[in-house]
Amino acid sequence: MVKVPTYNELEKRLEKLEKKYRKLSETEKDLRESEEKFRELIYNANSIIFRLDRDGNILFINEFAQSFFGYEEFEVLGKNIIGTITPETDTAGLDLKETHKDLLRHPNRYINFENENIKKNGEKAWIVWTNKAIYNNDGKLREILSIGNDNTKRKRAEDAQKESENLFNSFTNSLPALAFMKDLDGRYIYFNKACKQFYGVDPSERIGKTDYDLFPPETAGGLKKSDQTVMSEKRALRVIERVKVGEDTQYHYTSKLPILKNGEPYFIAGIAIDITEKILAEEEKKNLEAQLLHAQKTESLGTLSGGIAHNFNNLLMGIQGNASLAKMDVDRENSIFTKLNNIEKLVQRGAKLTDQLLGYAQKGQFGIKSINLNNIIKETVNTFGETKKDITVHQDLSEDLFNVEADNDQIEQVLLNLFINASDARPQGGELFLKTMNVTSETLKAKSYDVRSERYILLEVKDTGAGIDKKTMKRIFEPFFTSKGMGRATGLGLSYVYGIIKGYGGYIDVKSEKDKGTTFEIYLPGSEKEIIQEENITHSNLIKGEGTILFVDDEKLVVDVGEQILKELGYNVLVARGGKEAIEIYKKNHDQIDLIILDMIMPDMSGGKTFDKIRKIDSQIKVLLSSGYSINGQATQILKRGCNGFIQKPFSLQNLSRKISGILETKN
Repeated sequence: MVKVPTYNELEKRLEKLEKKYRKLSETEKDLRESEEKFRELIYNANSIIFRLDRDGNILFINEFAQSFFGYEEFEVLGKNIIGTITPETDTAGLDLKETHKDLLRHPNRYINFENENIKKNGEKAWIVWTNKAIYNNDGKLREILSIGNDNTKRKRAEDAQKESENLFNSFTNSLPALAFMKDLDGRYIYFNKACKQFYGVDPSERIGKTDYDLFPPETAGGLKKSDQTVMSEKRALRVIERVKVGEDTQYHYTSKLPILKNGEPYFIAGIAIDITEKILAEEEKKNLEAQLLHAQKTESLGTLSGGIAHNFNNLLMGIQGNASLAKMDVDRENSIFTKLNNIEKLVQRGAKLTDQLLGYAQKGQFGIKSINLNNIIKETVNTFGETKKDITVHQDLSEDLFNVEADNDQIEQVLLNLFINASDARPQGGELFLKTMNVTSETLKAKSYDVRSERYILLEVKDTGAGIDKKTMKRIFEPFFTSKGMGRATGLGLSYVYGIIKGYGGYIDVKSEKDKGTTFEIYLPGSEKEIIQEENITHSNLIKGEGTILFVDDEKLVVDVGEQILKELGYNVLVARGGKEAIEIYKKNHDQIDLIILDMIMPDMSGGKTFDKIRKIDSQIKVLLSSGYSINGQATQILKRGCNGFIQKPFSLQNLSRKISGILETKN
C-alpha cells in the first residue's frame, strides 16, 4: 500500500526545492560573474596569454598578445603555434619545432621556458613562458595555458654583452702580446690565450692567483711596485719588467693602466710584449762592441808594444854583437871577459822581456812545434808547487788530448801567469782545478767565435779565490793593469796570456763571481802532427866559413856590428842600409854573393818585397831572414816563398855561425 504524502509534507518539500534552486541560481550567477572577470582579466592582461590544444594549435589568444604580435584573433585561432608565432628554427639554429613537440609530450619539463618568437612584421622577440598543463577528468592532457613576458630587451642586452665579450676576447687573443687584468688585491681576473705562449700554462691555471703565487719574491715585488704606481697616480705606466719563469728569465715591455669607477681605480689592465730576444740581442751587441773595442785597443797596444820590442831587439843586437866581439879580444881569465859575459846575460834577460812584448803583440810564435799540453801542465805544476805549497792543485787531464802547435816556453809562461794569478786571488791558500779535453768547432761557434779549425783543445783553469768584479773584469787583459796594488804587479801578466793565445789562433773566456772564484777557459787549435823528439845539442864553438855575404838592415848600429861579426867569422861582407840599396848592390855583385842576411822590417822597402825582387834576378840565391820580431805571419809567408832560414835579433855569434853554415852547406 502506497503512502500518499500529505499537503504539508509536499509544501515542505517544495520549499526545500525552491531554496536549493535559489542557491544554484546564485552559484551560477557567481560563476558567470567569475568567468566574466577572468575573461576580462585575461583579455586585458599586460602579459601574452595563449591556450594551446594538445597538438599545439591555438585555442585562445588575448588582446595583449594580439597587439604584441600584430595579429587579429581570427588570423591565428586554430593555427599551430609553430610557423605562426614561433619559427621552426631560431637564430642560433635550435630546432623549436622538436622542442614544442617535446613540450606537448612532457609539459612539466617546460614549466618555465624561454624561446625566440617572431611577430607578424618579421621582428624577432624573446619570450619567457610559464606553462600550465590542464588535464581531463580521466588524466589526459586537454590543453596548455601559456603566459609569456617580453624578455627581448634583456636578451638583446645579454647578446650585446656576449658579442662585446666575444669581440674583446677575439681582439685580445689575436694580439701578439699578453693581455691581463687584476683586481685591487692583485689577483688575476683575466688572461688572453698568449698566457700559454708566455708561461706555458692555460689561463685558467693563473686566474685568481697573485704574482706572489706565481713568481719568485723578487719578481713579484717588482710587479707589485709598478701596480701600486698605476693605482696611486691613476695613470698609465710603461715599464720593462724582468720576469723569472722557472729557470728562464723573460723581459716584458708592459703597458699598465687603471680602470676607474667613480673616479677611483677599480682594477688594472695591462698588455705585455716579450722583448727577451731584443734585450739579449742588445746585451750581445754590447758585449760584441766591448770585445771589438777591447780588440781594437789591444791591437793598438800590440802594435805599439811590438814596435818597441822590435826596436829594442835591434838595440840589444848592437849590445850583444859588441859584447861578443869584445870577448873575442879578451882573455878568458881577464875580469873584463867576465863583465862582458854578464852583459850578454843581461841582453838575454832583455830579450826575454821583448819576447813578452812580442807575445802580447801577437807576434810571438817562436819555436813552434807539435807539443802535448798535458806534459807541459804537469811540468809547470811541479815548478809552481815548489813555491806555492799552500795551493792544492787538482788535475783532470784528458788522455787522448789533441796535440797543439806552439812554443813550449810560451805555453809554460801562459800557465805560470794563470797559476800565479789564481794564487794571488787566494793568498791564504786554496784549491786550483785544471782540466783539459777535446772540443769540436761547434762548441766555439756557439760562442760566436770566428772558428778556423775543426777541432780544438780546452784548457780550464779554475780557482776558489775571491773572484773578479765586473769593473776589473773589463780591464784584466790590459797591459800593466793590476788590482794587486803598487809593488805587487808582475808586468804584462794576463795581457801576455791573451796575446799568446790569440797569436796561436786561440780564444780565451773568463767567468767569475765575487767570493766564488774565477774560471779561465782557453781554446787552442788541435793539431794532427806527431810530436818529434829533438836531441838536445849544444854548440859552444863558432863555425867559421868563407864566401861573400850581403848584410841588409836599415839600422846603422846593427849594420856596423853585423859587418864586424861576419868578418870575424871569416866572410867577406857587403852592406846595404835598405831594400833598394840592397837590390842595386846585388845587381852589380850577384855573381860573387853567396848569401844575403835580410832584415824583414825596413822603411823604404820591406824585406818581403826586397826578397821577391832579388829572387827575380837569381832564383837560386840563398837568403837568411832576420828580424827583431819573431816568426809571425809575414815572416812565415816569406819562408814559404823560398827563403832559406830565419834568425831573431838579438842573435849570438854561435847561433849566427850555425845558421849561416847550415844554409851554405845545403844544396839548392
